[in-house]
Amino acid sequence: MFDTMKQEQVTAREKLKSPEQWIQYAESVAMQAASQAGASGTDGPTTAMVMRSVYMDCLPPCAGRTVKHFIACVAHGRLVGLISNEDVKSMLYAAQVAIQAAKLGSRSKDHAR
Repeated sequence: MFDTMKQEQVTAREKLKSPEQWIQYAESVAMQAASQAGASGTDGPTTAMVMRSVYMDCLPPCAGRTVKHFIACVAHGRLVGLISNEDVKSMLYAAQVAIQAAKLGSRSKDHAR
């Protein structure tokens, strides 16, 4: 069951182009996982933990063209209580580092010309 879900997720992720689409996708998959966990008799706190974990697993890569989508998803996740303050801090720091690394990489390419 989860292997089929994983393959569907990979296919769906390839079509996402905007922050709003990524947020909707991550929330949808997290809610689906929480629903399945609840249906199998999992208690409320564990179901919430599953939802948080799945949401974070569905975030776009924190690199390249999707770093801005990543930031939007992290902010939204915090807003709706799916990501803790502590996790937000480290995730946004990682995004900041990724952006700076990309800027440095493009500068070094310009200097090589």
